[in-house]
Amino acid sequence: MMPINHRGTFHAVGQGLFHSAQIDFGGRASCFRYVYDCGTDGSPDELAVAVDGYVSGCSPARLNLLMVSHLDADHVSGLPGLLEGLRKTGSGVDDALLPYLHPEERAIVAAWASRGRKRPAAWYFEFLDDPAGFLLEHGVRRVIYIRGGDGPPPEGGVGGPSEGIDVGGEAPHDHPGHRPDKPLELVVNLGLLDAAARDQAADRERRSGHAARAGIDFRTSRGSINVGEWVFIFFNREPAQAKLAAFRAEFDKIAGDLSPKQVLAEPEKTARVKIAYDRVFGRRRINETSLGVFSGCRRPSEWHSPRGVVARWAFASALWPPMLREASRLLPLPSLPIPSIPHATMIGILFTGDLTLDMKVWPGFAAKYGVAPGSERTVLAAFQIPHHGAATSWRKALAEMPCIDYVASAAIEHRLKHPSRPVIADVLNRGRRLHWANEKREVEYELAILE
Repeated sequence: MMPINHRGTFHAVGQGLFHSAQIDFGGRASCFRYVYDCGTDGSPDELAVAVDGYVSGCSPARLNLLMVSHLDADHVSGLPGLLEGLRKTGSGVDDALLPYLHPEERAIVAAWASRGRKRPAAWYFEFLDDPAGFLLEHGVRRVIYIRGGDGPPPEGGVGGPSEGIDVGGEAPHDHPGHRPDKPLELVVNLGLLDAAARDQAADRERRSGHAARAGIDFRTSRGSINVGEWVFIFFNREPAQAKLAAFRAEFDKIAGDLSPKQVLAEPEKTARVKIAYDRVFGRRRINETSLGVFSGCRRPSEWHSPRGVVARWAFASALWPPMLREASRLLPLPSLPIPSIPHATMIGILFTGDLTLDMKVWPGFAAKYGVAPGSERTVLAAFQIPHHGAATSWRKALAEMPCIDYVASAAIEHRLKHPSRPVIADVLNRGRRLHWANEKREVEYELAILE
């Protein structure tokens, strides 16, 4: 196996998240670029600087994969600048991937945003009304919606053969990424959303005024996306179907013949819809729709090294200054070799968006990625702390995962004071390293797979 080098950056955007990465495969002239989230609740100028810097460094190459964890503005507010910047440079985006929310659920996100401290720009409400349409109109070639749950595997992979690997399997010997003479190819092997769910989604979109479009696909979080020896594995919590059906029934009673967009134009109806949503779900659940993503390398069977995965990683970033919220320091940290890990089959980076990893979510999340305390299946070079370091989204077991470097993306000065002190204490007390991407400092790291 040829060496693989993964270089990533948690950009300096304050209270938000913008991560970009480039994967270089030894012996190949081309590389693979991806982005996970692009937004902030802070200064638009700081976000614009980060986005412009990324676009200029990326051009003229294309962005191969854009992943959106969820639809909150602080995770997507940079999308217009990113997409327009890439289009102006003559590049663009190949694939965009995001969790699917029914129009009524997106209307709830819009209702909350319209009543927040900062009302987002008009484009954001257009994006919420029709996310796939917005992305396609701004230069994305294909949009893949993901919904939680295990659907049947596809008969043929999207954009390539169906030899993609599922969680727990091995990379096939004849996977196209294993042949250096062939160009890099993204192979989608995610589960198919069942026919009834697809028809229901299409019907709800049609009733909301969104015509069927080419370039939109519906998948489940089962399976993976493969680029050579690199793999992206997704976690998206299965929605409570009975509750969704109950809320949709309540919404239809309130809306009558109006579309979700038209309902939002009437304050009285909007208020009734929010009350109905709270009554059905009990509390805000949109963060629970966040798309978790493992981005890393899986050891294929042709790796004959008895030592298992051999790799190293290094950070040059803002390391957490204990007890000082008003400062951050740039500390070059030494390269950290991973010694013998004979049982590990995966190594990489784990992104969580704003997932709430409580007892309802954590068992499935830990099992899917093999990161429960004591597990030897997966080694994490870095873990993105969920929800900017909110204590309500955290659990102590996260600090006991097979991971050394934890990254929080949050503003130095923000009313929510993320990352919270309990999160900081859990990470540091376990002897882990905590890095803080904020409005003043970005976090850069490198992961090299040696064999």
